[in-house]
Amino acid sequence: MSLLAEPADVPAHLERTTWVCEMRRRLQERREQERNRVIDPATQLSRDALLALVQRILAGDRRSEEARALVRTFQENVPYPQVEVLLFYAFEKMPPEQIVDEALRDTASAPAIDR
Repeated sequence: MSLLAEPADVPAHLERTTWVCEMRRRLQERREQERNRVIDPATQLSRDALLALVQRILAGDRRSEEARALVRTFQENVPYPQVEVLLFYAFEKMPPEQIVDEALRDTASAPAIDR
């Protein structure tokens, strides 16, 4: 089962509340893994390269395989735990430069994004 399976995919033996609790647990585990991730400074992309990456992501078809690969590359190079939020929900309120700056901030001090 994927991280966020559809409710229709819930096995008959699981109650909906059990399913919701399981999905929350998996999401919390994923967030913990992302928070504890260490970025190797030797291979980390520069701010300019990250900015170019964000501009390519925002300019293209966000559902394409290329966009997914670009998002993965961006995620691997910044400490921000949920770059998808920055890229796909906050982009209307934030220019690409601000998205990169937020993604490069320490996750402990990163603010919640208003939607």
